[in-house]
Amino acid sequence: MSNYRTFYSFLKLMAVFTACISVCPQEALAQTGSLAASASPRVAGNSSRQPTRESETKSGITVLGSAPTTVEEATLFSMDNISIPFTTNLVLSMEPVDKHQDNPLLRRGESGDPDEWGVQCYGSVIYHEGKYKLWYLALNEEDMRNMPNDVHYKGGQLAYAESEDGIDWEKPNLGLVEWNGNKNNNLLLMDPSTAHGLDCRVIYEPDDPDPARRFKMVFHMGARFDGRPAGAPIPFFSADGLRWKIAIDAKLENYTVASDETAIPPEHFEMGGLYKWNGMYHLMGQQVTPFMWLPDGTDCGRVLTIFRSPDFVNWSRTKTLSFVRDGTRGEYRSRLGNEGAQVHQSSTWDRGNVLVSTYGLWNGGVGWENVTIDLGLLLSNDGLYFREPIPDHIFIERGEDGEWDQGGLLMSQAFENIGEKTFIYYGHWDPRTGQDYKPRGGLGLVTLDRDRFSSLSVMNPEKEAAFITCALKVDEPSDLFFNATGLSEDAWVKVELLDELERPIPAYSGENAARLDSNGFRQHVSWQGNEGIEGSSKPVKIQATYQGEDKKAIKIHALYVSKRDNAK
Repeated sequence: MSNYRTFYSFLKLMAVFTACISVCPQEALAQTGSLAASASPRVAGNSSRQPTRESETKSGITVLGSAPTTVEEATLFSMDNISIPFTTNLVLSMEPVDKHQDNPLLRRGESGDPDEWGVQCYGSVIYHEGKYKLWYLALNEEDMRNMPNDVHYKGGQLAYAESEDGIDWEKPNLGLVEWNGNKNNNLLLMDPSTAHGLDCRVIYEPDDPDPARRFKMVFHMGARFDGRPAGAPIPFFSADGLRWKIAIDAKLENYTVASDETAIPPEHFEMGGLYKWNGMYHLMGQQVTPFMWLPDGTDCGRVLTIFRSPDFVNWSRTKTLSFVRDGTRGEYRSRLGNEGAQVHQSSTWDRGNVLVSTYGLWNGGVGWENVTIDLGLLLSNDGLYFREPIPDHIFIERGEDGEWDQGGLLMSQAFENIGEKTFIYYGHWDPRTGQDYKPRGGLGLVTLDRDRFSSLSVMNPEKEAAFITCALKVDEPSDLFFNATGLSEDAWVKVELLDELERPIPAYSGENAARLDSNGFRQHVSWQGNEGIEGSSKPVKIQATYQGEDKKAIKIHALYVSKRDNAK
């Protein structure tokens, strides 16, 4: 256990990145050749000599392991302790979400429909061409009844729904695939036609020079490794999101892919979040022993790992152990493997300089009847190592027995900011039924006020309360916005800019400091004589000091630094 806890602490440290418009974790400005102060001043070995830093030399080795992220708008969530690493007298609180009163918004079909048995929202939602578009798995009764005895991972057929407002969803008649003697359904055309699966993650890249590859999907399909049924991610391309073609040279036999034809090594991998980071495609998923173990060789239950690809076709043979819940233990495919606190897959919202993920809080038990799943929340600033803002925080709670989402939840890669709300979609699976597959599913929705996942507020109103962000390299004129509540004449925030060494910049501090006393999702900050942040080759930090007799009422949820031509 001590080795495990040491490793878990190591994962948290590795997550320390930066948030530079170039968002620069711990001031590691690799793009400019500037090297930040180390998170630890200790030098390898027994030497007591301090390492030579950029201030002492203009040449040397620049370590790019935590290279900055350059974006048109940087989002600094209050729950992101890499983007906001320095605080005093502040407390982090996670804000509650609201389940939509009409859940599930998309329901199972009628008898004879392709999704009569289940609407499995292990899927994706993308806003495209004025509509919210959903890809999900349609489960029919015959396939699901035969699933444990036939091909364990045959799963369902890829289906599609759309919405004008993100709430009212329709299953359009696409006329692409024959089902029960006609094509009056919402099934998507697959090549090969026998492609079935249990999970799909879709991204859209309008700038791909090949129009046939602008929609990209990883499909969780059946595979056989050493004669045993397993699951593997298979990449697909599409020009319109409706007609899909397999992206690798693989043939299906009885709905499964041969072990030597899968995109990743022949390992059981239950995929999750799909995103592109620093030019590489990343695919998260869960694995267990014997396909993954802790660094010291200890067996483990469900943990998150990540594979990578430069082109979406050729995927890495190596992987990253991305996240481990405290207490994870277990043997693969055994009763013991269901016990303890484990990780059940993930989904990812790419916000440019930070990734926000929902993941399954696997609450284990000796048998399937004792397993339940809520959804937790993760963050990453480097695309590899994820962490919880507050360990074991339940972000979306499973329903009570008798409710549509009882027992367990599934995460969809489905996050949208719509007006003044953040929409997060999810699915349902009650694991307590074990391998006896029951009719299930639907599209659930939770909302929270736009980007208000969390807040930083004053702990003790009698003392100073403030935070300082990580270094930001703002090389073009940009604007700063606060997402805040609780502000008034008696509760306001003093906003200043500091240089890289945290010295006040005169034009943005002291008597020229900005005063923020109005609530809003995107409150613009202006200084005396400066409407925004003028571009500079030198990095800056933002300092926010809570002020006023009623400063305990202030809640700061997020900051945005946006290029002026991008600011809204």
